[in-house]
Amino acid sequence: MSFTYEVTPNTGHKSGDGTDENVLIRLYGFDGKVAGDYYCDLGQEDDFEYNNTHFTYNLVTDEYIGDIQKILVYVRPNTEKPVGPAWDLCDIDVKYYVNGQEYNKKFQCNRWIGIRERGSDGHDVHQFVECYREGSKVFDSDPEGEKKYDIISAHGGAIYPCSQDPTWKNNKRPVISSEGHRVDYCD
Repeated sequence: MSFTYEVTPNTGHKSGDGTDENVLIRLYGFDGKVAGDYYCDLGQEDDFEYNNTHFTYNLVTDEYIGDIQKILVYVRPNTEKPVGPAWDLCDIDVKYYVNGQEYNKKFQCNRWIGIRERGSDGHDVHQFVECYREGSKVFDSDPEGEKKYDIISAHGGAIYPCSQDPTWKNNKRPVISSEGHRVDYCD
């Protein structure tokens, strides 16, 4: 039975804090259960810009993975030529319901997320950040190593733009639409 986690990333409040890179989220639940990687883009312009309306992404899992323990947030390149690609992620709000009871959790980040080689504007940038309720950890590569998860569109969201990702050829993975269908053009 599917289950929905409502996830709201909160970008910094200064000009230049946002990003146009592809933002992905992986959820870690109880007993090592993992869901993701979710592509967060509702097809809007500038989902992750500073002082923007905070967009909420409905991340639908195959099953309830329990209370979220941590969230991995990372970016993949959106184009060959980035403009201001680093992103100041303050925190992430997660809301979900179990047996009619609402649960709200806040995960701290307070880190710049981006691809260092694509420009950092002088910030300490890392491509992968694990967000916890009490803080965050940074990584320059996926902390799970070579393990690859499908890229799943957030419910009602856009499909991952593999044709715009200059690293796709060497880092392909299955892409799944928000309706649960495999996207063939990314193979």
